[in-house]
Amino acid sequence: MSMSLEAARTFIRRCQTELKWDNLSNVTVMDVGCGYFLECCTVLLEQFPDVEKVIGLDSDVRVFGSKLSNEVVEKFKEKIQFQNSNIEIRFAFPLSFYLT
Repeated sequence: MSMSLEAARTFIRRCQTELKWDNLSNVTVMDVGCGYFLECCTVLLEQFPDVEKVIGLDSDVRVFGSKLSNEVVEKFKEKIQFQNSNIEIRFAFPLSFYLT
C-alpha cells in the first residue's frame, strides 16, 4: 500500500507534535517499511533538512534499485541510507551484500 506525500506530511507533522521533534541534527530516524515511493523518507528530509540521517528499511530489495529511490539518494546524498531487511524474522543484509 502506498502513502501519498500529503499523508506522509500529515504523519510527520503528527510525529513532530507528539514526539516533540524540534532539532533532529543529532538524530538518526528509521523508516521501517519505506516502500517504493519513499514518501516518509522524502518528507522527513524536506521538513528536517538538518536531521543527521534517515535509514529506509524494506524487505523488498527492488525498492532500492528503483528510479525513485535513486532520485531520492541523489537529492539527499549523505543524509539517507537504505537497508534491505525483514524485521519479522530479524533479517538484515547491507545492500553491498547483493552487489558483490
